Amino acid sequence: MGEIKFIGEVNQKIEGIYDVCLIAGLTGDEDVMIPHQNLKNLMRRDDVVEAVRDGISRIYSVKTIYEGIKILTGCEAGVRRAYGSFGQGTVNQIVEKRFQELNESMRGYYGTLMVNGG
Repeated sequence: MGEIKFIGEVNQKIEGIYDVCLIAGLTGDEDVMIPHQNLKNLMRRDDVVEAVRDGISRIYSVKTIYEGIKILTGCEAGVRRAYGSFGQGTVNQIVEKRFQELNESMRGYYGTLMVNGG
């Protein structure tokens, strides 16, 4: 149903990615996304808290994959409408359109394989 589930060791995961980013060189784009259920478990190191406070890093909590897609892409994910399509310009509409294009491009491909002995 698109719900994001609780994860274990959320603090260690956040601190681990932060440490890797420190070694690689912080750019200000070091964000993480965690399940909203994990917010109550956050007990981060002081340097991670300071980076978040200073806007160097951000921690996003999400309840659904749709919220995560919006954060990652800046576009609404899109929910299927009653008549079956997604809203124009949504991520799901773009993905569905691409799948349709791929499906159309494959029409006749398998028939050609059979004719040619493939």
